[in-house]
Amino acid sequence: MSNKLTSIAPKQQANPTCYVRVTNNNRNGFVEFDFSMGDPNLYVELILPPNAFAEFCKNNNTQMVTPAQAQEVDDDRVKWRDGAPAQRGITKPQSINAQD
Repeated sequence: MSNKLTSIAPKQQANPTCYVRVTNNNRNGFVEFDFSMGDPNLYVELILPPNAFAEFCKNNNTQMVTPAQAQEVDDDRVKWRDGAPAQRGITKPQSINAQD
């Protein structure tokens, strides 16, 4: 019997790609954004003044999330919130008022 420990965790990239997605420039002048490392679907929400945001992006060698990646993130958020995949072009039915 071997005493070796094996790991089932996936190998981590030495320098994963870092992504940012600006979600808002608020009325106080701060940049609200999502920051992720390796996978745009796993992110933290952050807020910084514009100069600090630019420095943060430079220091972390970030890439902006592409429109396709942003759509994937949005679809994943809908799936987790609603329990079903997002459906494009389909609107939820209006509720029927039982008193009419």
